[in-house]
Amino acid sequence: MAKTYDDYLESPEFKKAKFMVQEGKRGKGGKAAYIALSMMNLDKHEKNEDLYPHINDRKLAKMLGIGKTAVFNARDRLKGEKWGIEKVVEKVDASKAKVIGKGGESVYLYYFPAYKLNSIYYIKYIDDSHETPIYPCNIGKTIGDVKDRVSDQTGQQLPEKPRIALVIKTDDCDSLETEIHYELKSRKKWLDPAFESVVGREWFLTNPVEVEGIVKSIDEKRKKEKTEKLEKAKQLLNALGINDPSETQVDTALEVLYSTKNSDE
Repeated sequence: MAKTYDDYLESPEFKKAKFMVQEGKRGKGGKAAYIALSMMNLDKHEKNEDLYPHINDRKLAKMLGIGKTAVFNARDRLKGEKWGIEKVVEKVDASKAKVIGKGGESVYLYYFPAYKLNSIYYIKYIDDSHETPIYPCNIGKTIGDVKDRVSDQTGQQLPEKPRIALVIKTDDCDSLETEIHYELKSRKKWLDPAFESVVGREWFLTNPVEVEGIVKSIDEKRKKEKTEKLEKAKQLLNALGINDPSETQVDTALEVLYSTKNSDE
């Protein structure tokens, strides 16, 4: 007997995805979408009766309470795992892409070579006293394959291939992309489509060197914050007479300290 839409709403997969979003954990939209799609017909032409009926990106995003892009990326990733995706090397140049970081998700930077070649803007790095050109770069995210994502984003009819210059691997592409965008905007590097001749909201006047430096700063900031939180947790435990706490006790202290802080905010 074919599975129905109502069956899907009662399925463990959908309930788990919905609960993940309702918990309010930042950056979990992509993971929730992946879970919600995992037992579903991924394409409207697919008629596998052992799977739940196909639901389009917009509708599923609304059902889960997440952005449509998260559903699109998750569906793209699952299609690749299930059927294999046609190679898009001829559409995207990733031959010199630098990959840094670790994790199953990605933040990427790509540009069009003509814009770099004709750039009239330069940024001077004080540390080594040389000037480096800056040019329009797109900084996006995906939980799937970067080349496939850039190919889908840029379309089929282009005078040249987009060139992927930097890929940052991470376990939370949502928050990392947000932090990079925030820092570049604070440096007045955002090409606002309301005032610039760009299509999309992810274009910045920058280059891979600057963005890699921002990522390193973010990593250092996160490590410092983690160290400070651990120190405060240990201080709390010491005040309670626990001088050699276990990992479980430290985790509990962290939860008490920062869940209380978040609820107060």
